[in-house]
Amino acid sequence: HSLESASVERLLYLEARDHLLTTHADRRARLWSRARAALVQILDLEVLVPVTGGDSSSSQERPVEKTHSKDRGSKDHVPLTALHSDAAENKWLFTGDRNGYVRIWDLEPLSSSRPTRLLPLLQEMRPHRKAVTHIQYFELDGQALIMAASDDWTISLTAADGGRIGTFRSSSSSPSRAGGKPDGPVYSMAYCAEANLLAWGSLARGGHGSWDHIVRMWNVEASQMRSEALQGHRNVVHAVAFSPDGRTLATASNDKTLRLWDVESGKARGGPLQGAENVVRSASLAFSADGLVLASVGVDFALRLWDAEIGRPRSDPMRGHTALVAAVAFSADGRLLASGGDDRSVRLWDVHAGQARGAALVGHEASVRAVALSPDGKLLASGGRDKVVRLWDASNGRPRGDLLRGHGAPVTALAFSPDGRSLASGGEDRAVRLWDTGACWAKGQPLRGHGDIVFHVSFSGDGKTLVSASYDKAVLFWDADSGLAKQVDVEEEESDARPEEKGVAKEPTSGPASPSKAEADPLAHQRPPWSLADKSTWNAQPAVPEGSPDGDSGDFWSLSA
Repeated sequence: HSLESASVERLLYLEARDHLLTTHADRRARLWSRARAALVQILDLEVLVPVTGGDSSSSQERPVEKTHSKDRGSKDHVPLTALHSDAAENKWLFTGDRNGYVRIWDLEPLSSSRPTRLLPLLQEMRPHRKAVTHIQYFELDGQALIMAASDDWTISLTAADGGRIGTFRSSSSSPSRAGGKPDGPVYSMAYCAEANLLAWGSLARGGHGSWDHIVRMWNVEASQMRSEALQGHRNVVHAVAFSPDGRTLATASNDKTLRLWDVESGKARGGPLQGAENVVRSASLAFSADGLVLASVGVDFALRLWDAEIGRPRSDPMRGHTALVAAVAFSADGRLLASGGDDRSVRLWDVHAGQARGAALVGHEASVRAVALSPDGKLLASGGRDKVVRLWDASNGRPRGDLLRGHGAPVTALAFSPDGRSLASGGEDRAVRLWDTGACWAKGQPLRGHGDIVFHVSFSGDGKTLVSASYDKAVLFWDADSGLAKQVDVEEEESDARPEEKGVAKEPTSGPASPSKAEADPLAHQRPPWSLADKSTWNAQPAVPEGSPDGDSGDFWSLSA
């Protein structure tokens, strides 16, 4: 649907009602039927907006001019920055705006035979002074609670009746132990099993209050920064990738450059790759198994192959996708390249010829976010936002077996075992799953332990250990047969961690560790030694060992107390 002068600000799917709710710059909300793909109703969200600063109780507030006014987009319009609804019945709508307000609206009139255009405003509160970025409603011990996160780097907890309970202040809002200054959002991340390194593209405070676009590397085994931040990009670093031997790191940025870095020294290997200007805004990067070829994608939907030794294009751009390419992967022998993208298709490319091999493989119902080729190059796996994993015969492009279903959110990572009989997948549901590629069924229950999207999965050379990495900046190791978390005993003299932090899964680079006799708990190191207290502010204590990456891997509070 084309909506002139009414750009979409936020959208929310009301699953219990099977409707989509959108909010717009014209101050209106629109209700759409998913089944009929049609507009059902236009709604007015009439709120109080302060004429000047102050709390919602200020006497200088006045109602916003009704949304059917011709004066759209006036200075009184405060964009909504967060939407949420109770999942079970969609009785209420929770909104957050740029000024830090949280409001609760009654959705029951939508069920009436004569629905009203105005949604009743049930509650209004202002727990923050900056934009509300996320809202979550839940019930705990019979009490209805609202948790809201904000750009002020705090999380507020309030009762549904507006009563303020307290504020969670993240440990990342204060100077970090490792770098001295807090990092901003993480935009990309990669893990190298050979070197046991994590790398991520982020923001860091620069001089005069500015933000620098940096890449950091973290040694998982030693639990420390590998080097100083890699600096050189002038915009968001959207993709990072290690060469298989862990000696080279490739980065791609919105500044339209592609760079190669020496991992050992942390220095750039020359300037930006020649020929990358105006084409690289990459969502994905991949090295061939021998590390000699680098694949990248760009805003023109084309794939490009680079000589990783001299930093020059190997062939002309390979075109075929009709939307952004989100995933690329080489075969073990480096002869084939697989790609998947927002056009819902998967493609195979002949690396030597620099051209497509066969027609596009179609079947996914949403964008493809992960691809992988089996070690013998005969089987192709793809996963995407439709939450399923598909298997394909790489020789003829035909589907192989049944769909692999089990993830509750988009699939973001795939990897075959060395013998090709098992496939590992990771997703936005924070879970890792193992699949039997011959029988096309799940092997055991989901492996859980991560606190954020799983972006990497891989097997050890002997296939006995599965490695997963997540945007929570944690790397977990699993027994590929039993699915149990592996644990490495850390010698007392090698760690000054608190007792509750010992036993964090860390793998030496010399080879996979033996599983402990007792079943390891992947969340053991995340159990905090504090709980919710009856006071206004709770400062988080780091739930990870000293010397962790800037920003830590998250903060945890116990709400049961």
